[in-house]
Amino acid sequence: MGKTAPSIKAVAGKTPTNDSTPITSGELNDPFQVQKKNIRTAALIVCTFTYLIIGACVFDALEDAPFTDRKHRLERKFAQFKHDHNMTNETFRQLSDLIMNKTIVRHKWKFYDSFYFSTVVLALIGYGHRQLITSRGKIFCIFYAMLGIPMWLITFQSTGERLNSLLSYVLARLKRSLHMKQTKITDGELLITESLLSIVILVIGAFVFSKYEPWSFFESFYYGFITLTTIGFGDYVVLLNNHRDKDFIYHAEYFFFCMAFIFLGLTVLASSMNLLVIRIVAFYSQERLLEKLRQEEAANQAVLLKGDVICSTNTGKQRSTTPVMAEMTVNQQQQLLLNSSQTSVCSCTCMETFSEWRQTRRKRAKWKKQQRNGLNKSMKKSESTSSLNRMYAIRRSSV
Repeated sequence: MGKTAPSIKAVAGKTPTNDSTPITSGELNDPFQVQKKNIRTAALIVCTFTYLIIGACVFDALEDAPFTDRKHRLERKFAQFKHDHNMTNETFRQLSDLIMNKTIVRHKWKFYDSFYFSTVVLALIGYGHRQLITSRGKIFCIFYAMLGIPMWLITFQSTGERLNSLLSYVLARLKRSLHMKQTKITDGELLITESLLSIVILVIGAFVFSKYEPWSFFESFYYGFITLTTIGFGDYVVLLNNHRDKDFIYHAEYFFFCMAFIFLGLTVLASSMNLLVIRIVAFYSQERLLEKLRQEEAANQAVLLKGDVICSTNTGKQRSTTPVMAEMTVNQQQQLLLNSSQTSVCSCTCMETFSEWRQTRRKRAKWKKQQRNGLNKSMKKSESTSSLNRMYAIRRSSV
């Protein structure tokens, strides 16, 4: 009992797990692999942006045509209304302004609105600030999302991996410049760095949103958190209220900042979530491995009373080779098996185990059998010799 427990700790301490291996800048030593991953990530980003532009064009074309037709019909009705009621243009403008202030009117789709709508669809945010009214637009949105969402997820997964490699390289260089002994970058250090980076992005976004939108700093921070976590309640939406009546050129920088906020924030969040999931999976896999080792050792330590001898129940059974034992050297496996086979309810080693007693008994029986066989052979040999001598004596006497 006392010899087996340390073996578990030794094996658990030496257990190599690939999931918990710290991320280093070693992959940067292979230029071919780095270049291959960079090209793949760049190609995914280009494909995603091209897909967004295609979706923006299609949504703009599908949803803008009904608006144009409805606008022409309303202009004809307005002209007929002014003619019937003998109203001047100024009087009609005042009446229309009053109606517009009391009624929620659906604004015209523009290209940047369509691009923003496509981004919200693929990012799984879904504010609900825009509604599709045509059947063609709804059907296209279904197939557009089915094809675009997997592409979006793969793109951000690949971009997050490259971001992890870049942060690992920067942190390793920083540690070397500070002359630190440990230059390897662990998953925990990367997770803390990306968490701080996410907070910085949220703070910068909250500051800019509070400047361009009629929100407070806390409301802007709340909007950024709801957006980057892809919850998307829709109670706060950018580019919705104060930018409808202005041309795109007047708030182009704000539009590009909103897009960069979504893309960069989701990339950092995806990479940090990836690291967190890897850490959780590595932790639970190590716990399961240790639990399996404990169960095997408990099964090997079970005792059985045979006659007057207390012995182990694993005698004659083949021990299962766990992944830990498979990765151990031959000497370590033999030492582990030797320690676990000498199991007894007594702390001393004066009494031999049942398996050793049985092996000694077999050797003794084998030795006795060999002795009897040797004695029989010598007796047979002596008898044959005496019989031959008698035959020779009888022949000589007869001659």
